[in-house]
Amino acid sequence: MDLFCYSLYSFRSCDFCTRDILRRRNSVSGKLNDLVCSFWKCDPFTKLELMHNFCCNFCGSCLWDLSHASIDDLSTAWRKGLRRLCGLPYRTHSIMLAPLCDMLPLEYELMCHCANFMNTCLVSCNELVNFAARNSIFFQRMASPMGRSAQCAGTLLVFRCTICMA
Repeated sequence: MDLFCYSLYSFRSCDFCTRDILRRRNSVSGKLNDLVCSFWKCDPFTKLELMHNFCCNFCGSCLWDLSHASIDDLSTAWRKGLRRLCGLPYRTHSIMLAPLCDMLPLEYELMCHCANFMNTCLVSCNELVNFAARNSIFFQRMASPMGRSAQCAGTLLVFRCTICMA
């Protein structure tokens, strides 16, 4: 019980997180390749709708550490698949991909999943879940994956907002 209260994710090792993210990366790459091969005659809007429905399901991603290096591998695979699916040149800048496809960048999607999960835990009626979430986010911070994800999401969102307002 003390181990669980110390950190919400003490039981999730870094190795497990790496394997889970890389497994998801391989799954996304395979699904995107299947879409490209199976629906090559369809218009781009149909392909994007299919991609959104079948390739962008990141259940369990709220448990990932967003500062983990494997998140970049997943994002790269997602962007490459998106370029290929839409028939865009490989040199299309990654910042332009999401707006061209009327989507949020993958990093923001993952941040939204994490933020919703954290909010649900913070307002939970279960005292143990509520305590563990508060401890991870507000006190453990960089010592817990949940705290690192909160820091990572907050820093990136503040940075993007200051760029947009400038």
